[in-house]
Amino acid sequence: MESIVYPPGVRDLSEDISTDDLVRRLKECAQAFQSMAQDEENAHRYEPLAHLLISERFLEHKSRDVHLLVACCIADIFRVSAPDAPYKDEKQIKMLLEFFIDQLEGLRNPDNPAFKRYFYLLENLSVVKTFNICFDLEDCQITVCRLFKQMFKIINDHQFLKLQRIIVDLLCPLINEADVIPAGLINIIFNHIIDPKKTDNKNACILAQEILRKTSSSIGTYVQAYFTNEFYLGKPVSKRLCDLIYELHFINCGMMAFVIPQLEGKLKSSDEEEREIVTEVVARMFSDKKSNMIEENKSLWTSFLARFNDISAKVRLCCVQYVNNFLLYHPESETEVTELLRQRYHDTDEDVRLKVTSTIFSAAKENIKCINDTILFHMKERMLDTKFRIRKESLLGVAKLYKQYVLDSEYVDPATEKLLSFVKDKVLYNYYQSTLEDKFLVERILHTCLVPYQTCMEKRMKLLYQFYCTIDDRAARAFKEILRNQKHMRSLTIGLLEIIQQKRSEKKKLLEAKIKTIARSKQVSENATLSLNDRRQIKRLFLLVLLLRVPCHFLMPKLVELCQTLAKDRPALSKLKMERTAATIYSGSKKCSYTYDFQ
Repeated sequence: MESIVYPPGVRDLSEDISTDDLVRRLKECAQAFQSMAQDEENAHRYEPLAHLLISERFLEHKSRDVHLLVACCIADIFRVSAPDAPYKDEKQIKMLLEFFIDQLEGLRNPDNPAFKRYFYLLENLSVVKTFNICFDLEDCQITVCRLFKQMFKIINDHQFLKLQRIIVDLLCPLINEADVIPAGLINIIFNHIIDPKKTDNKNACILAQEILRKTSSSIGTYVQAYFTNEFYLGKPVSKRLCDLIYELHFINCGMMAFVIPQLEGKLKSSDEEEREIVTEVVARMFSDKKSNMIEENKSLWTSFLARFNDISAKVRLCCVQYVNNFLLYHPESETEVTELLRQRYHDTDEDVRLKVTSTIFSAAKENIKCINDTILFHMKERMLDTKFRIRKESLLGVAKLYKQYVLDSEYVDPATEKLLSFVKDKVLYNYYQSTLEDKFLVERILHTCLVPYQTCMEKRMKLLYQFYCTIDDRAARAFKEILRNQKHMRSLTIGLLEIIQQKRSEKKKLLEAKIKTIARSKQVSENATLSLNDRRQIKRLFLLVLLLRVPCHFLMPKLVELCQTLAKDRPALSKLKMERTAATIYSGSKKCSYTYDFQ
């Protein structure tokens, strides 16, 4: 057996010494190797020491510090001995590579006192390309896959960019220089660019994306084979597969040049679920902000547009939910998309009509200029839809746009103001609808969007004056009706409180009659107001809120207290009650302000 040669100043490691002494000697050894240059003469003389370090005594030692220091020493021996390896036996090499992977687990905890040494180990393995030696092993795929899994686990926010660069330099050669890339390795990488792992570990996702970019020329053939195999298995395309297509297309569109055209046939699949899944991924790719696919894939674009008229409501829904992106980021598609929306605004499925409405307002919120006259016309139509939830979406949508671009904007664009000039009148017209839901909605929009209650008193009165002077006669009548109803509800509630305070024998009958009147006006159960009878604190607060005898700054906390007390049992009802009867409006937060009470 060859005698073991140690670097200068390093004491014997083969002696039977305590763990603390062993750690100290290993630190000396690690420091000595760290300072050695790669081209030092007779580097092979440290091979006996390298074999000592992989003995059972060191690799199975109970101390983690011993494991880490041994790993650092061996990694440096690889560096000093390069390009020759200090080990020839395949079993030893595999055992050592597995040992390295185990030690890299320490990088998961940046607070570990030994983190810098773990970092040095990783950097050393990356620079020397130590893991490339596994190409000489028969079952190297297992080791390579385990290394990739470990790297995706340890990546974290701590020194993320530096750590990512080192890991990429470590892993990419294992793909670029490999004769064969195992399917298991491709799946490991793919799993980190789609949910749930994409969301759970964003750093690992970024790492996987960078690896795919750096290895696209080598891995591209295997990716194409992967998708070809999936497409021709005869089973419907899965959501996972479509998510992969989307992500890979924007990582490197060249890798997917063979795959994208195959989606055209899937858009016409007889399987509704498959058609829906493929339509969604195609819509995402076409509508993406940085996408050039409309120009590059005309045939696929035409096939996608046909899905707007698909027999399945779910497929039509997939199409319209990305309309906002088309209007915002792809003006070249405006004519075609607008024409298709004309039909979807009148879709027989109310979910589709609702989605069209919400996506249009989503786009207008970001840029009102993307809304043309045709789209605006249909927006107005939906304010009179047969379904309340669509009317609600439309009314709230136009009202919020009016508030955003006309009331809250420092500079009001005359063209935009003219475009939205219809809002005040059209919203108030809906007060003539027969349902109380519509009336409540109009009242709420009036106080939150048209004359916002949260603005200061001076500005609010100016807005109220301008509002009243610019609405037409029909809208003005609706506005007066709102004020009249609000005053009537306050009077009814005050009358209810007065009856409760009386001690007359017929009090019960009077109380029941008053409660029925209030309940009918709100379409709610009569039991909703019965709790007032024996709760003095609530009665006191109600009188303060209703009688208009205290300043706003004093009234605000009282209204909050009252709403919180009532909301314990019926939060939605109590909020509605206060909105219709109080001299202030309550938004659900701890902010209140006067509304308008014309006597």
